[in-house]
Amino acid sequence: MDEKIEQIFHAIKLAVEALDSQAELARRCGINKSYVNNYLSGKVKNMELDMFFRLYPHIKKYLPEGFLDDSECEKLCKKLGNMEKGFMKDLMQYTGPEKSKIWKAREEIESERLKNRIADTLSNTG
Repeated sequence: MDEKIEQIFHAIKLAVEALDSQAELARRCGINKSYVNNYLSGKVKNMELDMFFRLYPHIKKYLPEGFLDDSECEKLCKKLGNMEKGFMKDLMQYTGPEKSKIWKAREEIESERLKNRIADTLSNTG
């Protein structure tokens, strides 16, 4: 496993310990507790960029100093948020099965794209 990913997972573990609960970390991040559980149990070996940025404000104090520059993180979060707003606006034009097909295709495309972006981001920070 990549060293940066290990550092993220370790930071998640420390945040959970500080909050005394996986559920509390998940609630604060706006994610399902199963994601936190999967990261801690080792069921997953990578993380999508949008998930990292949901967790980042709550785990950054547990990451090594200089792991990711805050200003760069803020720029990436803003860019990701703007992309999502644009997609949702476009998606509202469709209905029924067409909307479902578009959503599924977007998830497949974005999943691969986000994996590549987080790998690039993490490799450029260390």
